[in-house]
Order: sequence, then C-alpha cells, then structure tokens
Amino acid sequence: MFVLSVIFFSYSLTRLMTDAASGLYKMSEVLILNWFKLLISVEVLLPLALYFSIIFAMARLANSNELTILKSVGLSDLKLKKIVLVFGILVSVVVGALSIYTRPWAYQHIYAMKERAQSSSEVERIKARQFYSLNDGKRVVYIEKITGPKNSLSDIFIRTKDGEDIQIITAPTGSIELLTTENIHTLTLNQANIFKQSYESSDLIGKFQTLILQLQASSEIDLEYKAKAASTSTLVDQDSLYDKAELQWRLSTPISTIVLVLIALMLVDYRPRTSRFSKLPLAIASYAIYYNIMTVSKTWVEQGVLSYVWIPAVVIISVVLFIYFIHNKRTSL
Repeated sequence: MFVLSVIFFSYSLTRLMTDAASGLYKMSEVLILNWFKLLISVEVLLPLALYFSIIFAMARLANSNELTILKSVGLSDLKLKKIVLVFGILVSVVVGALSIYTRPWAYQHIYAMKERAQSSSEVERIKARQFYSLNDGKRVVYIEKITGPKNSLSDIFIRTKDGEDIQIITAPTGSIELLTTENIHTLTLNQANIFKQSYESSDLIGKFQTLILQLQASSEIDLEYKAKAASTSTLVDQDSLYDKAELQWRLSTPISTIVLVLIALMLVDYRPRTSRFSKLPLAIASYAIYYNIMTVSKTWVEQGVLSYVWIPAVVIISVVLFIYFIHNKRTSL
C-alpha cells in the first residue's frame, strides 16, 4: 500500500506541477490538492494492494513448502481460503467507508480549492515571461519583467476578448499596487496603447500617458452541484444518470474488494517451490480487465446503456465461484 501510494502521489504531483508552473496554483495548494487526490485513490489502491499481497504471500508459503506443512496438520485449502476471505471482508468494510464518506468529503475540498484559485486575483499568480490564458481564454496576459517591492512591470501585453470584440493593451512600463481597497488592485500603465476592434461599433485606437485599471482581487466562490462532491445521502434522492452512476460506484467498491480477493485466491499456485512471481502477469492482466470493465460500466450507467454498475461484478463473481466449484470437485476426485 505504501509503494502504491508513493507511485500515485508522485504521478499526480507531476501533473499538478504543470498547473503550478503556469501560476494557477501555489506550491502549498498543489501539495494539499495532491493529498486529497491520494485520499480518493485509497478506495482503489487498498483493494489493489490486498489483491497482490494475497498472491505474493500465498506464493511465498507455497515456495517454502509451508502450505504443505499446514495441510499436514489439518489446515485444508478451504479453511485457509476462508481465513483470507474474512480478512478481505474486513478490508472491504474499510474501503466502503472510504468510498461513501471520504470520497465526497475530499472532492468537496478539491472543488473548493480550485474555485478559490480561479476566483482569486489573477495578478497575484502571474510570473514574468509567461503567457497566461485566463477566464477560459477570454484574457491573455504577458509581462516581460517584474521587479521591485512595488511590483514594477516592463513590457506589458493584455489581450481581452468579449464575444466578437477584441481589445489589446500594451505598455513599456507600469506598476501594480495590491489591494488598494478590500477587493481591488490598481494597475498603472505608462505610455499605454489601446487597440479595440468592435463588430457593433467603431474601432478604437488610443494612446494614454497614464492609464489606470482597477482589477478585481477576489470574487465570491460559487460552488455548483457536482455528483462526486455530493454526500451519499443526497445522491440517493437524485434522478440524474450521473448521480446514479456515482452512487452505484461508491457502493460497488466493497463488492469489488471481495471480487479481487476471490480472483487472487483462484490465481494462487499451491505447488511447492514455484516462483511467487509466476502468476504475476496473469494477475496484472486480470486486474486490468476487471478495473476497465468497472469503469466502462460506470460510463455506461451515465449514458443510460446499463442500469447498474455492479452487473459485471456479479457476472465475474458467478464465473469465479463456478471455477472454484469445478476445481474443488476435480481436486476431491
């Protein structure tokens, strides 16, 4: 679990660092967001860790002849499987709690942080010599150099697009005074040039000795409803396909944990002195197929193709139990 968590944390961190480099998030925000993402991933990583742990541990017991010794003292394969299955059920309870309670709580914080970053001052996050696309591409900002405690600016370029109208402001020098009022920054541009192209009125070309712009420092955070951040009790009363898919996904994670335990027990090689990695390729392929089936099922529920996410899980459980039955019957014969 520790190894999987480190791998996921590192991978997620590299993706978020791209947003940090562009100024969207501060480094402290990146780390906090990554921790919340890690919390969400535990509902997948914990069953995966249990899955491979069973395969490796049982293969190790077989390799050292300990399974043979356990059989000789009266511990049958069925009893050993029951012990592992009981532990898997305990883990599935933990996974279910994480999925039902921790998942929406973590998503609430992630969405809130993203909204806060989007609504906070664009100026505070801008770095020199980088183009910034802000407000969904409606504004592009570039500043060649930022120096001094008063934020002296050099070679400023601001392009604003409002529908079909385009406005471009350039200035060789300028300065920014943060929070001149509670929610306003003051941007002062020297020798500013303005070009505005409008499709409903005349174009505008102007030159200003001093141009003062007031920039909003922050705005109210308006969190719209999102299924992933909604509490489980809220999802129960919703009729949207996305809400149904999200609710069923949360309820399916403990079931998936049990399914993975059964698949792992089926893949165990009980022959003595066999490598504990002999079943690894098959184990990886089995997990990849199962996880992809579950994610596709969730998408199909969102699209209305399927009614329930766990239909594939039920089918796979039935197949695994059938194989168990055939295998145990042959063994007893």
